[in-house]
Amino acid sequence: MKQTISWFLVFMIVFSCASLLRGLGPAKEEPWENPYVDVTQDLWSYQYITELNKAGVLPSSEKFEGEQLETRGDLVLYLYNMDNGVFKDRQKQRKKDRKLKEIQTPGFTDVASDAAYYDAVCWAYTYELIGGTSETTFSPDDALTREQVCTVMARFAALEEITLLKVVEPDQFQDSLYIDDYARSGVTACQMAGIVKGYEDGFFYPQNTMSRQEVAAVVYRVMTAADREIPKGSETVDLTR
Repeated sequence: MKQTISWFLVFMIVFSCASLLRGLGPAKEEPWENPYVDVTQDLWSYQYITELNKAGVLPSSEKFEGEQLETRGDLVLYLYNMDNGVFKDRQKQRKKDRKLKEIQTPGFTDVASDAAYYDAVCWAYTYELIGGTSETTFSPDDALTREQVCTVMARFAALEEITLLKVVEPDQFQDSLYIDDYARSGVTACQMAGIVKGYEDGFFYPQNTMSRQEVAAVVYRVMTAADREIPKGSETVDLTR
């Protein structure tokens, strides 16, 4: 009888230890569900959109509407979400290095304090990722051009101290002279890093607007570049210009 009780106690101890170890293991991730009814696997931008949503960069909604033009307000919201989510550790490092700034409230008359992108606009303005369209307006619903997106993304990469690997030589586009002076370094940086590229006819079309799915692709490439291991001796893109 004593032997039976002893074996029973041993069994209970082993079972309890196993349960405790399972409890100390990694938490089971919740299965991700695609919130967008119009983002299907046959869409060329499917990976970019879904991975950004999983990372909390793209807000969930019934439809993504990838063919619609991307707006200024939404782009800064994506980057703000990335800074406070995926790149939170980088934010802590900036705080440690005293690189954090006191967030300004620029007082744009067309950005309501209860707007989804209000904090993002204030943050982006403070860190000079993007300015207003006038002293009193931000124009959050305005569409973004290719050169504007490149400028903002290059500034964001510099802010987050992301090292961009140089994958191609700088292109001299047929319309390079039509790229605005403020955007030249951003376009060159993004092009050399493979974040954007020109068209097959040799033009860049800097004033062309970009769709939501095109911007999602650009944002995703910058996000993943942060975790890319740069081979020793590789040439990188200069983001200080």
